[in-house]
Amino acid sequence: MTDANDVIDESERAFAAITARLQDFVSPTLQNAPASLSQYQDDPYRMDTMEWYQDELREEPLMTGSPKRTPLLQRADTPVMSNSSSKNQRKTTEGSFTHEPADENAVFMEEEDVVMEPVQTPMQRTFKPTGGASRTPPGSSTKTTYPKSSALNQNTFRRYHDALLGYLEAKRSLSQRLSLEQEEQQLTGGNALVPALGGASSSSVALAEQHEEENFCKALSQIGYSLSVHDSVCMEDGHFWCLLAMLRKIGLSALMWHDDSTSLTQNDSTQAFFLQQLAAKVESTPKEILEALKPSSQRQPPLALKRKFQLMSWIQCCLDQEESNFKSSLSRSVISAAPSRTHPDDPSIPSLVSETGASNVKLLMRACLNEIMEGKIVDACELAKAHGFTVKSCLWVGGEADGYKTIVDDRAQKVDKIAVGNPHRWLWKRRMSEAGRRLLQDKQQAFGSVSATTEEEAAIYSVLANDVTTALANPCLRNSWTKSLCVLLTGVWCRVEDEVLYRHNCNRRRSCRPAFPGCQYEKEENECLSETSQLAGMREAQIASTLQSNVFLQKKQHDEGSHRFPYRTAMMAFIIGRSAILDFCAEEVTKLVSDIKQSSINGQDDQDWKALRFVTHLLCFLESFQTSSTSIIIADITNQKNLVLFEYVKYLESRPDLWHFLTLYVSLLPDSTILEYLPSVLCKVLDTSERKLMMEQIRNLMLRLELPLLRRVVRLALSTEGLGYVGNESLDAVKCNSLEWLLQYEEHFGDALICTNILLRDFLLNEDEDKMDVAMDLINHILPEDFVDRAVQTLPEDMEQDHVSRVNDAHSEYLAYKKYLNAYGSFQIWKEVLKGTPTLVDRSEFVDTSTLNAIEGGIADQAVRRTWLKEKKQCFEKCLTAAISARGALHKVLTHPGGWLCTDDDEGISSHPGDDEELTRRAEMNKIRSRHLVLAVNLYHLVCSETASWISQSLDDTGSVGLSRDDLLSYLNGDASNTEMFWYEQCDELLPLVASDTFGIFRAFSPLDLKDLLSKIGETAVAELMNG
Repeated sequence: MTDANDVIDESERAFAAITARLQDFVSPTLQNAPASLSQYQDDPYRMDTMEWYQDELREEPLMTGSPKRTPLLQRADTPVMSNSSSKNQRKTTEGSFTHEPADENAVFMEEEDVVMEPVQTPMQRTFKPTGGASRTPPGSSTKTTYPKSSALNQNTFRRYHDALLGYLEAKRSLSQRLSLEQEEQQLTGGNALVPALGGASSSSVALAEQHEEENFCKALSQIGYSLSVHDSVCMEDGHFWCLLAMLRKIGLSALMWHDDSTSLTQNDSTQAFFLQQLAAKVESTPKEILEALKPSSQRQPPLALKRKFQLMSWIQCCLDQEESNFKSSLSRSVISAAPSRTHPDDPSIPSLVSETGASNVKLLMRACLNEIMEGKIVDACELAKAHGFTVKSCLWVGGEADGYKTIVDDRAQKVDKIAVGNPHRWLWKRRMSEAGRRLLQDKQQAFGSVSATTEEEAAIYSVLANDVTTALANPCLRNSWTKSLCVLLTGVWCRVEDEVLYRHNCNRRRSCRPAFPGCQYEKEENECLSETSQLAGMREAQIASTLQSNVFLQKKQHDEGSHRFPYRTAMMAFIIGRSAILDFCAEEVTKLVSDIKQSSINGQDDQDWKALRFVTHLLCFLESFQTSSTSIIIADITNQKNLVLFEYVKYLESRPDLWHFLTLYVSLLPDSTILEYLPSVLCKVLDTSERKLMMEQIRNLMLRLELPLLRRVVRLALSTEGLGYVGNESLDAVKCNSLEWLLQYEEHFGDALICTNILLRDFLLNEDEDKMDVAMDLINHILPEDFVDRAVQTLPEDMEQDHVSRVNDAHSEYLAYKKYLNAYGSFQIWKEVLKGTPTLVDRSEFVDTSTLNAIEGGIADQAVRRTWLKEKKQCFEKCLTAAISARGALHKVLTHPGGWLCTDDDEGISSHPGDDEELTRRAEMNKIRSRHLVLAVNLYHLVCSETASWISQSLDDTGSVGLSRDDLLSYLNGDASNTEMFWYEQCDELLPLVASDTFGIFRAFSPLDLKDLLSKIGETAVAELMNG
């Protein structure tokens, strides 16, 4: 009895020690990363958690202890271990199920931002989009609607835009840096150190480019994963960009993998030679051999092996992302294990499942299967142990290769080597493979009469044994594309491990007597290799073919529908290599463009815009490789990018809430397309702040096209047909405000001056309505005060002489318009003054002198005359001031140096033969001159004649107060302008002025206009004689 108690106590103590040790292990996450990694917390894109986690696992053994069978393990298959009635054991097994999923892929994932509703920008309120398949016709009452999907909201497009903008800016900065270094190298060509420095600089630039390209893929992967909460399709989008990030991390050659037969053969030869060298190290332990296969800072295996390992790591990350929701829900559930008298790990007693809870145990096995497929066997074992499945957990770790773990004992100042792993690994794999097949067969034949967890257990055994055929036949794996691919990629890598360990054991058996421990299973080794022979040399194209032939995946794909974008095909294309990438891009570009055009013809809006966005950013990313320091030329990628990008730009145009993202994507189009397309979009921007924002974007992204682009924008906006629908805004106001495009920077003032004249000519030539007030408002309130002088003074020094000449001509033309509009404004003021100033003084308020005596009447008459004279003087001053101002302003127009708007080559404004715009300008100026110069002459005559008439009528009122005309003129200081003769004389001087060759006014007159003028001057002469 005592011996039995001692054995039980020994078992309990051993179990408690192992449990305590396992609990010390903390699954690494970003929250408990080492302090050395704290520098990356501000930028989540800069930390590759997957690599760090794998390094940690390589340093931390999966299982401690000696390979010898300890007393604890000898008793592990007894009920005592897993059904101990001690209090410590009960606390361990009856706890809640709080599994913490590992945060391996934290670099690609962040919490989902709050879904933002589309921002109502001023552009949404003031215009409708034009151009493209989704154009809203001018005047249409169709209301713009915005998609409710989080994948198509404004915030999501902003994240894509910002990621691409940051990437392109970084690439441009690196390109400039490399150019400067090359120039410096050329300038210091005599220095012997220059070649070495130049090589180092190129290498650092290439490394920085790799970092930026990897970060861009991580950013897009993060967006996809964050959107997967609302849209499951976006999960595959995240997987794709995660794949590109992980492949780009090990090199551009790994991303754009050469899959031609020559390259594949060369890669196979390099891999075989490396494995042969590795297997020849008979003194190395199997653990050290397997560690040498994996890339690290100290070890660099061939690129083919690095790529296989990276692909396996990627698919494990993808599986972790897909199962994150399941893990979160599982961590909140509670699984209580009911006490049992028998062992819960005995598969021959299905009644035990009901004791524990069949559904809960199935969830537990599923969680353990996911952890194992993600490469986290230690986590799976801890999870199983925490819920009473100790024997299963001990079984699962048998695949670790045997070796030693080094532990530094600081207190004893020594280094200990502890044996770890399983020297009977090959025998263990055979047993796992057999168990997996047997359980799956029992499940298929028994139809539910066996344990509910049989499928998951069978899958675990098959995955651990690298039995790909059995694993892909398992119902819990075969219906999932990600899990099936994970089985295949993991199987290929494990096959490489088995091959190198087999060769290693063969070398040990040949060279060492007695053989090393673990080399006695040659039969099992051959059996294992024979069972996985289909994985030997399996290439990526064969993996894709295996997945395509999976009838279960085909059925699932059929159920999902043909409208679903083939993200999986895209991933497999990059897994296979370059030729598959080119085929995928060509096929999808053709299909997308065709579908969009067909949808436009049919008037439908069922296009997958997420797919368009995906392909757009992918092609932009691939095209950027052609301008890298280590450039890769991809056939026809630029043409494909331009086709898809233009469709994407038109989609952004169809949504006003996305217009401020347009400039970046348009800047990636060919220059000719930009100049043809973008002005029609920009001329609709009516808000000043939006114009300023887009101007800054144009300056940052398209500086080379800034001025030609803005010239087209303003000219198109000034044309009536270019504006289309402008909402509630006045068409004239829109045209005037469009000049703001050229008023943001002083170096554009010269072009702004030219366009201002175009608009002024449009106003002055309008025959339907009077635009003079609008033209005067433009000059007096919209344009800067010193605009005309700054336009000439701020011309760039490198400006072409022809353009300088145009600006100078525009300067003279603008001054002529300004002078005329000022004169017209003065005339309007005079007209209102004359209309509101009476010629007769109102005497209704004067004192009635009829009832007064002679003395009182005389005093009252004097008071009346003083009041009358005072009011009359005020009227004269008011009217004559306005008349003099109007006559002077009009006289300046008529006496404009060289003639007002004279287009003769020798009389002011030069010509630019062969220029259509200049020819149009000259023709319009001639029309304006023939209309408004004639009008100015007539206005001049009208001011003089009507002012003379007003004076004559005003002087005739002197008799009403007992005064003469001379008395009134004397009282008005005897100024000549107070007499009607002065104004008649001004009329007389008009005819010689018109006939003068100095100003060429008569050239603007038609015979009919000249006849009318002569008639008016004749009438004035008659009036002068009658008043003289």
